[in-house]
Amino acid sequence: MNWIPSISIDSRVTEALQRLRDIHEPAVPGWWPIPVGWWAVVGLVLAMLSVLIWIVITERRKQAPYTAIRAAAMRLNRIRNEGQIDGREYATRLNLLFKELVVRIEGQQEAAQLHGSNWLELLAERFNEREFVEGVGRCLGSTRYLNEPFSDAGLKDLIDKTLLRVAPLKVKNDA
Repeated sequence: MNWIPSISIDSRVTEALQRLRDIHEPAVPGWWPIPVGWWAVVGLVLAMLSVLIWIVITERRKQAPYTAIRAAAMRLNRIRNEGQIDGREYATRLNLLFKELVVRIEGQQEAAQLHGSNWLELLAERFNEREFVEGVGRCLGSTRYLNEPFSDAGLKDLIDKTLLRVAPLKVKNDA
């Protein structure tokens, strides 16, 4: 036989039970503050973004002088095509662009003193283009100063292959 105690429920207990609230679930946590793992992800993304921006900026700084040389060569080609300058002036200005590239931008100070065939050999080596020594590029040497008929025919094609495609030299690491 089971014994069940008799509980007398008086009106006060009933009233107290009625005042109790229903069971509620706790509020869903907000998105802020972000958990520590997300802070680590945000930090990593910001670090990678900073490195990427740094790489892009340094690459643009390296490319800027070469971009300026290419733009100057295109302007020079345009004014030659428009007939504003003759062939000798065109060759002289192109030679100055090559000097600026080799001496000022690439820092080969010894090239500032070169002229004639030595200068053309250096250009042939720098651009891996024998046309400077054996072809139309010879007009960038001393021939433009001689009192002989001068022709710059084909020089524009040489410029298209060299100055308009100029880029920083790749440095080989011998490690």
